Amino acid sequence: MTDFQKLIDEAVEVRTDEGAVDDTLAELRTHFASTMDILLDRQFDLVCQQYMRLTHDKGLLALGQAMSAVGLALFDLDGEDIHCLTILPETQRDAFQAFCEAHQQVCKFLRQSKRSWGEPAKPRRVEKVMPCDEYRLEDDTAYDYFFNSLAGNYASGEWKPSESDSWMNGCFADLRHRPPRVVRSRSHAGLCNLSYSPDLEVYAASRATPSKIGRVMVGKNPSVLNFFEPSQIGYDDAPQSSHWVGLPKTHCADAFCIAGNLKAQRSGVYFYQKQTRKHNRQIHKCSILKGGIRKRNQAPHLVHGFRLFDKVRCLAQEGFIFWRRASGYFDVRTLSGKQLSPAIHAKKLTILEKRKTFLTELRKENGASSPV
Repeated sequence: MTDFQKLIDEAVEVRTDEGAVDDTLAELRTHFASTMDILLDRQFDLVCQQYMRLTHDKGLLALGQAMSAVGLALFDLDGEDIHCLTILPETQRDAFQAFCEAHQQVCKFLRQSKRSWGEPAKPRRVEKVMPCDEYRLEDDTAYDYFFNSLAGNYASGEWKPSESDSWMNGCFADLRHRPPRVVRSRSHAGLCNLSYSPDLEVYAASRATPSKIGRVMVGKNPSVLNFFEPSQIGYDDAPQSSHWVGLPKTHCADAFCIAGNLKAQRSGVYFYQKQTRKHNRQIHKCSILKGGIRKRNQAPHLVHGFRLFDKVRCLAQEGFIFWRRASGYFDVRTLSGKQLSPAIHAKKLTILEKRKTFLTELRKENGASSPV
């Protein structure tokens, strides 16, 4: 009689978020292929290829369904953070489930929904697989590495001493060497999300400070760890995605990226706003005239029907009144300070918009100083 308790104690432990399903299949073959040589059949490798782009849990259900077609039952004895997997022949399935129920042991039979026992796994189109070679790193006996992103000629991840339980800082692997040459960093914690721009020939990566403030780093050569941080913006932990949008570093480009719709067609213009002062000038002159008369230090509210900072059309261009004279001649400029006319009469101006606290000007994106 099979010792069910021994099967439970010797179950294969696999983290729910660890690796691809083909890695789990390799673990199962290591433990059970000596007594169940059918596990070496290529049909299981085909299932792993079909489900390699899906989550690990979906691939595991497909693997259990494929095993049922050859008379094997795949059980999960935990299913929380760690899968505890064991395999039994079909003839012992019911007895094992009854044993687990009697001993209050979690026992989940892994198979795909809406598919019966003995049916093969639901077929999927096999995706193209990138050719790969396997190499052992030169110092893999002293250090453990976990690479989480690949871009250009480099891979990035984290490292730790083999005897340690906690991951330390970031590392980069130069894939142009065989075996890959690894450079360990002692300052880039939480390194992830390596990306590469072929147009700029520049690499970018994410990192997190000890206080969990995320930063984005940019550099030409990751192997020398010579990065700079293009922005002082801090994120909540290391950013998990980045996009090369090919735009200059401007405020309007920042707003476009923050909006999130990077596939939108840009209009080529943007609105520039500037806040203006309101009644922050001395009302009366300091000297008092005879009779106690105090002369005003401010111009009238309206001068020939125009107020300060009114938006007007001047010489076929749009501008704002920056200075007024009682004679009716005004100084008209754009918000960038370009002077359209130092002294143009009010009769030659057309009012477009009364002044507001925030003045708005339409500008061309490729020339921030020239209004449309």
